[in-house]
Amino acid sequence: MKQLVFRICGFLLFAVILIAAIVTSLGQNGGSYSDMAEMLEGEPSVRSGAVYYNRLTKKQQYIYDAVVKAAESLEYTTEQMPFVAEMPDITAASNAILNDLPEYFYIDADGFSLGEYKYTEIISEEETKEVSGESIIDEKYTCLMIPYTETMEELKLKKTRLSAAISKSQSLVSELENDLDKQTALHDYIISICEKSQSGANCSNVYGALVEGEANSEGYHKAFKLILNRAGIISHLVYGEVSGARSVWCTALINDKYYNTDVYEDDLDKQFDDESFRGAVTHAYMNLSDEAISATHKNKSDELPKCTDGETYYTANKLVCANEGMTEKLISEKLSDLIKYKRRTIELYCTYDVTESDVETYIFRQFEMLYPDYTCECKMIKPKASFDAYTIIINYLPKTAENAN
Repeated sequence: MKQLVFRICGFLLFAVILIAAIVTSLGQNGGSYSDMAEMLEGEPSVRSGAVYYNRLTKKQQYIYDAVVKAAESLEYTTEQMPFVAEMPDITAASNAILNDLPEYFYIDADGFSLGEYKYTEIISEEETKEVSGESIIDEKYTCLMIPYTETMEELKLKKTRLSAAISKSQSLVSELENDLDKQTALHDYIISICEKSQSGANCSNVYGALVEGEANSEGYHKAFKLILNRAGIISHLVYGEVSGARSVWCTALINDKYYNTDVYEDDLDKQFDDESFRGAVTHAYMNLSDEAISATHKNKSDELPKCTDGETYYTANKLVCANEGMTEKLISEKLSDLIKYKRRTIELYCTYDVTESDVETYIFRQFEMLYPDYTCECKMIKPKASFDAYTIIINYLPKTAENAN
């Protein structure tokens, strides 16, 4: 009798352990098929700051999350998803990831497939493992192999370098409290470290802009979006046309209002054929309404946030001059600490009829009064033709005994 009791107890203990193992396994894999499939029911989710994710269907959002989860830890494949995926859904999801989360620059959105996959898993420096499988399993599940743009060793190195670049950008804003101050610091940082380029494997992504220091408009603004987001500022990529050519810029939520900003157009490095402009910054395309930017920027999607506020960088920073007296006063204020802080540019916006010659006269007169032991020459730039914003680049040198005479 005792033996029978022991056998029954042993059987019950085994059953409990088996059930627990099954439950644990289901929990680790997202639950049963029916539980996982329930996640596809209802309306698509809405996430703050993820405008491209919010455009996706429920199934596409599921793919989006599965790919991000795998890519974050550099897994080779996603978890099994409770549906048979189709390529248009995969393409939509992967493109949305690159626009919402540009830090995943190493995902090849065009490289996904639904056939058999093979890869070499690196176990250690000495050991590897060949793995193969089918993307569609039992005509019920989908498991996607992530098409990375680099080898695993190269990706780990690039992720480390990008992380260091992001940390450097955030150190510039860690003590700033105002959104506009943070945005300005990050806007100027991108311009200071990056040059315009239409070539190179990474010119259209964050790695090209933040690590290699060369990017096109897409690379500039993916980098800008990333470091804005890390600083707690919501921003979105805008695809459209600038002066008739395909380009990219950003909308950013600054102090509870959306504005358009084009960092690429504000970088004067190669806008003019003169090496003295290298590193020069303007803010002509920073924080414009849809109406103001429409003079040069077209075809912004209706699904992106509307930018209706009329405040600009110039109005927010009190750089607007309504008459000659205000212009001279502002120039005097900006010149007063120019040499002390080794600055090269001043900016102003004139709402009255003024010529470049007038502004230059004010600068030379004030400079001579403030710095009699220096000589200076200046270059006037009007970055945005549709309004009278000026960036003035000032080069100065101490007077020598020879040129003083």
